[in-house]
Amino acid sequence: MQQDLDGFVWLGTSAGLFRWDGQNLIPFEAKLANGYKKEFLAVEDLFLDKQGDLWIGTSTGLFRYQPASQEIFEIAIEEASTEKSINSSPNVVRIDSLPKNEKLVFTTEGIYIFDNKNQVRISVLKNENPHYTNRSNISDFDIKNDSIAWVCSNNNWFELNFKSGKIQAGRFIRWNQKEIVPSRLHFWNDSIAFIGTPSGFFRLNLKSWKLSKPSNLPKNYISKICWMIEEDAKGNIWFNSAFKIYAWNPNSGKFLSFEKFENNHFGLSNDYTLSWMEDQSGNIWLGQWGGIEKVNLNSLKFNFYKINPEAKENSPENTVTAIFQSSDSSIWIGTRAGFYFLDQIGGNLEKVAGLPPSRNAQQFPDKFFEDQNGHIFCKLSSFYRQKGIYRFNPKNQAFEHYRTGSSIDSLLLFDIQIDQENPSIWWFTSIKGLCRLNVKTKQEKRVFPGVN
Repeated sequence: MQQDLDGFVWLGTSAGLFRWDGQNLIPFEAKLANGYKKEFLAVEDLFLDKQGDLWIGTSTGLFRYQPASQEIFEIAIEEASTEKSINSSPNVVRIDSLPKNEKLVFTTEGIYIFDNKNQVRISVLKNENPHYTNRSNISDFDIKNDSIAWVCSNNNWFELNFKSGKIQAGRFIRWNQKEIVPSRLHFWNDSIAFIGTPSGFFRLNLKSWKLSKPSNLPKNYISKICWMIEEDAKGNIWFNSAFKIYAWNPNSGKFLSFEKFENNHFGLSNDYTLSWMEDQSGNIWLGQWGGIEKVNLNSLKFNFYKINPEAKENSPENTVTAIFQSSDSSIWIGTRAGFYFLDQIGGNLEKVAGLPPSRNAQQFPDKFFEDQNGHIFCKLSSFYRQKGIYRFNPKNQAFEHYRTGSSIDSLLLFDIQIDQENPSIWWFTSIKGLCRLNVKTKQEKRVFPGVN
């Protein structure tokens, strides 16, 4: 789904392309520049560029819509060197933006780079390059600089040079005589990248392609599967190895490890971290099965908040499923047992009433959001039997079932978001489909049908 500069909402589906004009959702049938009409089938991806043009990736090719002229142009995917058409209707599965307003287009036939004149400048064809993998298998994608990107998949990875069109990779990296493939990556500079693999966290020299372990490893370090790599504002690299969390500064070489210690608050409250967040002041928050850890980056010490000290570590009260910082710097916490509010000044953790109890591990608050008036809302996981959304009422200090006067009140919601251009408009998805709600007028419109 994309919203263009004129406020129209575009929805790509397996049934075609639709446009919401503020009143109705209309199947978009456009006239091509050559006068022919075009219906879009199986829209795979939508991308809005800096000029406001809408790029449409479909099962029958690539198209560009210009709102100014209201014209659709079919983008011919051609090999740059011969200008010979490779495939008249490749399946376009992903569109990304590159530096200098170029477009990176993934198709089932290969990778294509379009210049700012919408001409194919580089093509990397699948049938000519065994290193190419289409988007369905991509586990990570990142742009290193103005000429290099990496693409990782479940069984392959490669480095793509935007300027020359050359690929370096498609090869596996060896560690202890075993071939490993990165599933997470983080570029530190032009020479060094950090990668997460099933065999652990590694430092990769981009010039020699040699792997190494970070310096100053603690004695208790065990190299296990790494699924998280984050960098904070001070340049510390945070990563996991199995159930431990590490903070490593590549510049100073300082290395701190955090794990579960019995009766010791300088460490993890539980050996499984669910989430990582850096707040407005640069503090690190770790949400876990056993509580919350707050790390002050000046001292690198933990402040430990166990929601219920008397309960077991994996109890619903101590399983933190969502952390959110509102515009007034307040910290809102969601657990399997309810809502909590953290007063950062006094350090007090207070239970906030309002969430119906549940013993199901899949039923929990999974998203906080804030409207233009500073009201705090929370959506429950779609597995929850309680329907609708909840809003915090400052008068009675509780979350209340928020009555919108719409179908939101009686639906299990998959997702909800506020319109960027008009904050009075809420978009939400459920078994009913995609709906648009004006929270001021209470008018609701089913934009795309789901299950009746």
